[in-house]
Amino acid sequence: MIDQIRSSTRTLPEERRRQILELLHRRGSITVAELGQLFRISPMTIRRDLDALERAGQLKRTHGGAILPSFAQHEDSFAQRLERAVEAKELLAEIAAAMLNPGEAIFLDSSTTAYYLARRIVNLGLAITIATNSLPIMELVASSQVPQLELIGIGGALRKLTLSFVGQRTLADIASLYADKTFFSVKGVTPNGNLTDPDAQEADVKRAMIEQSREAILLVDGTKFQQYGLHIIGQVKVVSQVLLADTSEERAAELRAMGVQVRRIWR
Repeated sequence: MIDQIRSSTRTLPEERRRQILELLHRRGSITVAELGQLFRISPMTIRRDLDALERAGQLKRTHGGAILPSFAQHEDSFAQRLERAVEAKELLAEIAAAMLNPGEAIFLDSSTTAYYLARRIVNLGLAITIATNSLPIMELVASSQVPQLELIGIGGALRKLTLSFVGQRTLADIASLYADKTFFSVKGVTPNGNLTDPDAQEADVKRAMIEQSREAILLVDGTKFQQYGLHIIGQVKVVSQVLLADTSEERAAELRAMGVQVRRIWR
């Protein structure tokens, strides 16, 4: 299909939008930049096409692109997510904790997978510094009896649904820090490697943490390839490494083909 698009540089708007939808159904998500290259037209024209398709209810606009309406699933509370895929999250936490060195500073996002990692760190009594926007992680670390475990609470506006801080103050706090590693998770990973979150502000926080760290490690289980959020954080290739639990080797191979270092783990 891509070759057909590139062979036609004067596609009529109606035909171009049909091709955009066809491509979207194949990939799960698309970006303005890649569509501009495929059709050889300006980003402004692509955005008009996407806006028209959204008004028709055929896609959902995201930061820098679009996804299918069915992919923009609702966001569950922290308590609901905490009880899902527990074994996989505990395994991811075990492997992630083994990657830490004494004295390191890390970002942890507001995901429940990151919470399991924080709990593992507390149980091991690791001598590191955690910077996080997650209220449950702050409470966990603050109430621990580990004297060498330091906490930096990242403030902002509290989202009660996710028990996390977001907004401009949150981003400013993150920008004032630099960590050795960021550990984070996502709502879902699209077939073409887009990392997604249901909330735009949460996506901004994760993106900022990735940018302000030497290494970014994505922690995901098999469920993350079956659901998607509305907002794109970035391409999976922006991370240093992906830890996969409860996921097939075929899925791992797909991510490696995108230029990502992948470690598939299981018991």
